[in-house]
Amino acid sequence: MATGSVKTTIGKFSYELHPVDAVTGRAAWAKFNRIARAAIKDGDNINVFVHGSDADVEFFCDMLSAATFVSGGDYAKGEAPLLESVFATHFQANYQEMSKWLHWALEANFGGFTATVKPAS
Repeated sequence: MATGSVKTTIGKFSYELHPVDAVTGRAAWAKFNRIARAAIKDGDNINVFVHGSDADVEFFCDMLSAATFVSGGDYAKGEAPLLESVFATHFQANYQEMSKWLHWALEANFGGFTATVKPAS
């Protein structure tokens, strides 16, 4: 599990994720385990878009965007905003990058427990 911030670049943007607190994380962990059990039962890789509900996707996007700063591209000048503050326009018509970001953030937050997490294709 991440104990400090982690960074990645997806497309022209860089993302810096800070670990969520344990109180928030425990609810996420319960949801993630439910999704993982469904995937394993089906013999699939874990994919929150396939095995989770709409509410699960919304929950994980909201939780992780509140802990992610985005820079580069449109945000190259000035302070990097929290992703939650620009989420609606940042991923507008760019759902593949949203999927990549979400699955990266799940892996970064939950560490080795997500070895079979794959982004939606």
